Amino acid sequence: MRPTTTCQTETLLSGDSCDLQYCPDCKMIHMILGAVTLHLPEVNFQQFARDLEKGVYKLKSRERTSHDLFNDPIITMHS
Repeated sequence: MRPTTTCQTETLLSGDSCDLQYCPDCKMIHMILGAVTLHLPEVNFQQFARDLEKGVYKLKSRERTSHDLFNDPIITMHS
């Protein structure tokens, strides 16, 4: 739902991929992704951030398990 008044936001982050702003009046996080802005209640923003963190962790785990140990010249196999 779009706020009915103009928000007076505080910038939390100006990052490479998005900007994060907080509006104390509507108590929403404004996540600006280029031409798209999401207005999220703080609790939903925190859940979204945890979900992103889990996704990054799984992606990094996938990259580690796809590493071929037998072709790595640094690893020595002992029997």
